[in-house]
Order: sequence, then structure tokens, then C-alpha cells
Amino acid sequence: MRPRSFFAKGVLALVLASALIISGSPISTAINDEETGVFLFPSNGPGSESVNKIGIIYDDAQTLLGTVSNLVDQSKKSPPENAPYCTSVNDPKCKDVDTLWADQIMGPCESASDEFCIESIYAKLSDGTKVKGTFKQLLPEKPPLPFEASTELNLGKGSAPSIWEVSGVKNSAGKESYAAIFSVSGYAKRKAEGSNPKDFYVAQLSAALFAVNVESSTTQLYPLKAPGVGTDGIMVSGCATNDESICAKRVSFPRGVRFGATLRFAKPPQYWFYGRLYKPEISIQTRSGSAITLDVEAEPVTVPVFEGTTSWDKLPKKLQDFYLTGNYPQNGRGGYYEKDPNKWNVYHTPRSEESSYLIDWIPVVGDKARVMSTMWFFRSIPQDTYGNQAKCYGQGSKVNGFVTTNATSYTAGPPSYNQKSGTLDYTVAAPHLTPTGKDMLGTYDLQIDADVARCLYGYSDAPISAEVSIVNADGGENRVATTNVGEKTIAGRKWLVIAAYNFTFSSPTLKVKISQAGNKNNSSSNNSSAGNTSSTGGTTGNNNQMGSGKKPIPDIKCVKGKQFKFVSAKKCPKGWVKKG
Repeated sequence: MRPRSFFAKGVLALVLASALIISGSPISTAINDEETGVFLFPSNGPGSESVNKIGIIYDDAQTLLGTVSNLVDQSKKSPPENAPYCTSVNDPKCKDVDTLWADQIMGPCESASDEFCIESIYAKLSDGTKVKGTFKQLLPEKPPLPFEASTELNLGKGSAPSIWEVSGVKNSAGKESYAAIFSVSGYAKRKAEGSNPKDFYVAQLSAALFAVNVESSTTQLYPLKAPGVGTDGIMVSGCATNDESICAKRVSFPRGVRFGATLRFAKPPQYWFYGRLYKPEISIQTRSGSAITLDVEAEPVTVPVFEGTTSWDKLPKKLQDFYLTGNYPQNGRGGYYEKDPNKWNVYHTPRSEESSYLIDWIPVVGDKARVMSTMWFFRSIPQDTYGNQAKCYGQGSKVNGFVTTNATSYTAGPPSYNQKSGTLDYTVAAPHLTPTGKDMLGTYDLQIDADVARCLYGYSDAPISAEVSIVNADGGENRVATTNVGEKTIAGRKWLVIAAYNFTFSSPTLKVKISQAGNKNNSSSNNSSAGNTSSTGGTTGNNNQMGSGKKPIPDIKCVKGKQFKFVSAKKCPKGWVKKG
């Protein structure tokens, strides 16, 4: 019998009080090597012909993989297997379309003038030694839907995932191989029919590094042919990427080694990052004009993967009603193919930012993680989802903030402000136990540019500091090994740093109560600007008028197709439908 998983909301109460010197080293999550691995879709699970069940999987690998480079008319990109893909912005199939959409997988930089490419992949050992990786190959050798670069339009060349060798840095398979799947997604509009499109707007940057074992397959593999089309090699065989006969099989990262990537961009993408990084260091260097180099270095984190299945009749009505809409990412045969839900064979595969489904699955599944998976990746939150937060974020080559954690599900943006409790709230979710029954120990790192934080939450220029506690849902204290909270100067910039390590997930809630020296109400009277969430599902606000005494407008959920976002307004924007 497959182990099942239990997830619960978590809350971290961080009470900001007096000056605090940030020091100390986080305690790593104590996971035994026999617990780490890669989740594969069960051969007898939903999606097989013999099982009539519905299931749910929270595994970042399933959402990071499955994309190929493609350039297409945005209005015709679904279904992906029949979309009219283009080889350039001047391709007849794209020449006169109103809005172009591009997913560009970044390949290695081939010359000093290349943009939207990978300059280097490297590892940093515990003694500080930096080991630069060597590019070995693209896999597949040729992308299925390639397109030409147009640097003047902020569009790179459509490439394929790349395999790198980092000498002496062996993964769990004893290999020195790592797969880089870094991509940018965005769109461009034409001013008029036949005119050149405007610059491509980079809606999201996604960067994932996988430890892999590149091996020949004894059976035929089916590589990706279009976005989400041909994923058997990924989901069944465990490939990070593959062609017809070679699989870069996902394995575990080595422990105690930091990994890094240096990326080039003709223009900077938007910079609020979230993902799976431990103690990240992120820097941006301007090269010439608007061109920048982004460097991200961090240790991988070990994340509990959630998987559970049940028959339709055992699902709570709330979940049944949701799944009958068909408006969710899925794998297998669900409502699109079969009207009778009792005959469905399907997995719901939400992103890690979409935590709302977890609580509804709690009565249905068990309390252990399916597997512990080592991960290294980060994403950016699209700027067009910032709402009235946008004025708080710096322009140009500046990192506004980032949040990273090993929780299975978490909020992608900065904490939201809770007017009632006067706290900054942050939601995480994870199994209580590891696969072998040990307590799952959590890590949480949040850094916000100090000026951005003051704008978002409306506190003054007075020093910020904190006393940290983590409180369980029953009111009891949660064990915390190490916490860092306060302002810290890094490379000449001030950051609000909030971190907690080694806490358990037996249902706490994360809260940050801000107070400053000389502030009577323990909060600023300035107006805050936050209040929207990203279309990926991650909250980036509801931080209305902190300390101003004004009643905030509650968030409402707005849906458009398979996208959703929360908006602090009475009605949804044009083209979006209110849900809930």
C-alpha cells in the first residue's frame, strides 16, 4: 500500500520588538539518505486503465517539467498539439497575429554577444571552492519547436534543456551530471496589422537545476513534442529531459554543496523570486545599456512530496464540486474524457503555491510524505499581477525580495497584512511526518528590500527587530532551532530578513507582528500599498493601510481559464470571473 500524506497550514508568529543582531547558522533538516528520492507516477495509479480513482500530487518537478520552447499566436495555443507554431516573429503564421506568446528555454551562451542564455553552471564546496561546470549537450539535441532570437524585441532563441558536468561533484547516482531547465515566458502585442510587435514582456522566469544520471533507455522513450504533449518520459520514467533513446534520469543532489547559475538577459525580468533554495545569494550586474547578468547561488532543499488517491464517493462535496468544473491541471482521464466521475482515472497536479486544496484532502489521506525530494529552483512573480503593489517595487536591475522554503506548499509572494490581528501572515503546508515516521523539520527564508518592505507595510524608518516564536493551531509553542529577524546590510543594501529553521508542521500559522522603537501602536501609521496576488496562486498582498485605521477591501478570487488570482476589489478585472 502506498503511504499517504497529511498536510496542514502553518503559522510563524514573529513579533518585532527591539534591536536584534542577526547571527547564527540554520540547522539543516535532518533527513536520512534512505528517505530521499524521486517521485514517479504509480503504474497502477490514476491514469492507468485498471483503476477508477481520483488523486492529488504536490511535486514541484511535475510542474517545472513538460515545457518546450515555442512561439505561437496566443489566441491559438490551445490545444497545444494542434497550435500553429512559428519559427520567427516574421513567420507567415505569426506575421499578422495580434498577440504572440513565447516560452523560451535558455541554452548555453555561445558568444559574448548572446543574450537570454546560460553563462555558467557551478558548484561551491563547503570549503568555499568554486567548481565551474562544463556544457556537455542539449537534450534533445534539437528542440521540437525551435524559433529564432530577436534581441531587439527582448526575445531569445528557443533552445532545449542542457546537460552540464561539474567535475568531482557527484550526485546520488555517483555521476557529475546536472540538467539545467531555465526558461522565460512572455508575450508581445502588435500596434497594427503587419507592423512589428512591441518588445516581448517577460511574464515569468523559471529556473530549475536537476541532479541527473544520463543513460540510454532499453525501451523507446517518447520525448516532448509540444508543451505538455509527450510527458511519459518525465512522469513515468523519471527523466528531467529525454529524447527517443536517452533519459536524463532525476536523482538526488549531494549534501552540503551549494549550486549556482549565471544567466544573461538583454533586459532585466521582474524580480520577486520564490522557490526551493536554502540560504540563497542573488546578485545582478549591469553589463551594457539595459543588459544584465543574474547570478543565483544556494544549497538545494529537501521537500516532502504529497500524493494520495481515493474513490469519488469518499471525496468531500466541496472537492467534488470543484473537480466537476474541470478547471484544474490534471494527468489521466478526468472530466474532459468521461462524464461519470466514478469512472475517472485522474491526478490533480496543483502548483506548490496553491495550498487551498490541501486542507480539504486532510480527512482523505494519511500523515506521511510520499518521498523526500531534493530540489533547486526559483521562479519570478509576473509584474502584471502586482496590482497596487507595483509602485513599491524598484525598477530596473534590482531584486525586490525572495522567499524560499522546504514546505510542500507555500505563499509565493511577500506576507499579507492581517488588519484584524495587526500581523503579516504567511501560509505554509507540509506533511507532519517523513516517509519513515520522523518529524518533518521546516526551513523558511524571506528577504525583502528594506525600502520595498516599508512601502508595502507602511512602517517608518525606525530600526526593525524581532523576537520570534512559532505557535501551533492548539496554542502550544512549536520547536524552533534558529531564527533570524531584523534588518541586515548586504552588499550595501538594507534588507528585512525573516527566517526560521527546524520547526515542525503539526499545523502552525506563520505571523509577523511589526513594532518599532518609538512607535506607540507598534505599527506605522503610513499607508501600505500591497493588495494583490499572482496568477500562479501565490499571495502577494492584502496589506491594505497597515496601521491607518482604514478597513481593507477583502480579497476576491478571480478566474480566467485555468489561471486565477486574488484581487483586493469588489469585482474582478475585465475578462476575469469571480469565484467563491
